[in-house]
Amino acid sequence: MLESVSSDRPVLIQIHGNRMTDSLARERGVFVYNEVAPYLNGSPVDFLVFSWPSDKEGILLRDGREKAERTDVEGLYLGWLLRELSDRNVTVGVIGFSFGGRIATGALHAIAGGRLGGRSLPGEHRVGMNVNVGLIAPALEDDWLRSGNYHGMATKNIQEMSIFFNRRDAVLKRYWLLDRVRDGIALGFTGPRGLAPRFDGTPVPLVSRDCSPSLGIRHDEKKYYVESCRAGVQMARLFSNKQ
Repeated sequence: MLESVSSDRPVLIQIHGNRMTDSLARERGVFVYNEVAPYLNGSPVDFLVFSWPSDKEGILLRDGREKAERTDVEGLYLGWLLRELSDRNVTVGVIGFSFGGRIATGALHAIAGGRLGGRSLPGEHRVGMNVNVGLIAPALEDDWLRSGNYHGMATKNIQEMSIFFNRRDAVLKRYWLLDRVRDGIALGFTGPRGLAPRFDGTPVPLVSRDCSPSLGIRHDEKKYYVESCRAGVQMARLFSNKQ
């Protein structure tokens, strides 16, 4: 894959959520691409699905806890990939849904030298990669992107960010059960409550949108694109700004 990338052709990486087989992950990637591509104004782009092992494993709560732990390792894998693309001067954008958003911010945190699950990314750490990030119902805690917190170094590698959330999401409403911590609230449920600065100390340019009026209680990636929030339009705008 890395041999085929070019510095004159941006890469947009989509990261799916939990309980997706390989075939479903590919289908979802095609869906997201078809929702974003029409608004890229014909700009060439390489679209990559970052598929991680998220197949259903047991009852929902136990499965969720296992996958939450797995996102740390996957964040390190994605961090390695993003760093390799940066070494090749490739422009990169990232879209993550649910646990996919957690993997995305974990990767950018690790690249900057942060630790995930007690591990760090081998090799050179760096900041200022200027990755544009779109998060759809992100399943990470609403304070993790603040300075000193679990993914607090991620913003050192972010240029701009868009967050779509749902204050009625029935799945993210119970997010606190993953870590058995009552005050653990999902970013995809509350929306952003503050971000650490970028590497140069400036605030991260942010677009946030509450999609609960059209989504109701659903934790459904597709609905963010086809209902009134029209996530594909904003994701294309966000990524187009990077070109």
